[in-house]
Amino acid sequence: MKNPPPYKSAAIIGVFLTILAAGSIAGAAVVVNEFCYHPHPSNDTGLEWIELYNSDSTEQDLSGWDLYPSRSPHFVLPAGIKIGPQSFILIYLRRDGINTGAEIYEGTAGISSNMTNTRGSIALFSNSERDSIIDFVEYGDDSMTYEATAAAAGIWTRGVFLDTALCSNSLGLISDGSDSNRKADWKEFVRPTPGHTNQPYPVDIAVSSILVSPESILPEGEFTLSAEIVNMGLDTAYLPVIEVFEDRNGDSVRDAGEKLFASLSWDLLSDKRTALAQISGLAEGQYDLAVAVRCSSENYTANNYRSIRICAGSPVAINEFLYYPVSGAAEWLELYNRSAGPVNIKGWTVEDNTGVLHTIDHYDQFIQPGGYLILTSIDNQPLAGCLRLVPDGGLPSLNDDGDVLKLRDSRRVQDDMVQYDSDWGKSRGKALERVNQFLPTNASASWGLSLDPFGSTPGRQNSIYAENNCGNAEISAGPNPFSPDNDGHEDRTIFSYRLPWNQGVVNISVFDRMGRRVRSLLSNYRSVREGNYAWDGRDNDGRKCPMGIYVILLEAGEASGNGTIKAKATVALAGKL
Repeated sequence: MKNPPPYKSAAIIGVFLTILAAGSIAGAAVVVNEFCYHPHPSNDTGLEWIELYNSDSTEQDLSGWDLYPSRSPHFVLPAGIKIGPQSFILIYLRRDGINTGAEIYEGTAGISSNMTNTRGSIALFSNSERDSIIDFVEYGDDSMTYEATAAAAGIWTRGVFLDTALCSNSLGLISDGSDSNRKADWKEFVRPTPGHTNQPYPVDIAVSSILVSPESILPEGEFTLSAEIVNMGLDTAYLPVIEVFEDRNGDSVRDAGEKLFASLSWDLLSDKRTALAQISGLAEGQYDLAVAVRCSSENYTANNYRSIRICAGSPVAINEFLYYPVSGAAEWLELYNRSAGPVNIKGWTVEDNTGVLHTIDHYDQFIQPGGYLILTSIDNQPLAGCLRLVPDGGLPSLNDDGDVLKLRDSRRVQDDMVQYDSDWGKSRGKALERVNQFLPTNASASWGLSLDPFGSTPGRQNSIYAENNCGNAEISAGPNPFSPDNDGHEDRTIFSYRLPWNQGVVNISVFDRMGRRVRSLLSNYRSVREGNYAWDGRDNDGRKCPMGIYVILLEAGEASGNGTIKAKATVALAGKL
């Protein structure tokens, strides 16, 4: 047989090198770094985990990557998942949770089995088509699915198996990211290090987790932040200092102007301990709260910081929605940022009465103060001077006769909710608009059909918008007088009140000049210090009240029962003669 011409050999070598280069570009710096497949003696469900590590100096986007833990189904990583340089991501199998920058939850839907305890494998692909395998490892004594694929790609040797680990132990690379596809690269960890380095330092303090309680935080309300601080090192850590602060720029350092909520000093830390901080006084808005720990004797600081994004109150309001469009037009809803700062809606969701969560965006997306965002079923509708987004999986279909709309933040805490029905207003092509963004969302008096000639006002002030411009009395009404004749001008009056406590229970009623109660607006309503409520001039039976002077009675009690108040105001209901 003759040798091929030189140019053909060069072409073959070139193709081979191109294939190798493509394999390295596809994310080969990301490896399976540690895993625990048998965490519990009797029930491993929800406790198994796999740790990935990025040994590169650049961030890697893992959106759409495919993980196969030797059982079906495959787990496709959600969009927007990124792993930083020399960083870890921890994947919890068959477990529900809120994805963060460091923890990813597979969920439980459609999964009926765990990783096997006697033999198994983990395969990692750079896409759901599984045409580019990135890493592979198997344990036990039998060849597993994708072993041949990994061997052909040069990332594993057929017939090589890691020894199985004892219950609650893990298998991990001896050195983070140093995987030369040999059994000798791995060892069994009696003390697993999920989310942390596999090489223990003499002193290594880590912020393991952050929680807030209660999950739903009221504006100016009090809540508790708890952080688990763990000594991952070999020696006792002395005189650690823990700071809890607002990290506005996300640089992991408390800078000038960033508020310090707590500073704790401990004598020593040998294992783990919980740091607690009582926080209050946050105005309505979104906040990035951070926990950072430092110790003069520490050898490794990459895991000394962790943050959590929370909302005080409901900074983003459902402000308008079109549920009964003309044929061929989109259904949509409008969001409005009523807080004083920008709100990042990355990871936020919207749902209807089916309870299926639709992620609005997997990437950073900000609504500026006083700004709008449209969620729509068709990407180029409606015409609006603001950003339009089609949620992941589409906008939930809005029922013509009534439905529920819920907006949740990235922690799945409800930000806003409205449950409408057709009695609120139903006209083909006309949107339901909110009278004022600070009125209670789930109240029919806060909504009305758009009076705009085009039937809606996406991305701009609502056509039925009304404002209370009265002073700082305990309860006031404005506009006063008002005329509920559906001409789009002063059709509702807004009652505004202020309590002497941060939280209270509020009752508001309307009486005519004879002292008869004509409308009960709020009953045992749990409120923050300030609130608003609209009255459409109708009684409890839905009938329009006659013209005249009406008395508004506010009765409120402190949330814990330490005091009550009463306040009155009058409002004039006018009309055309």
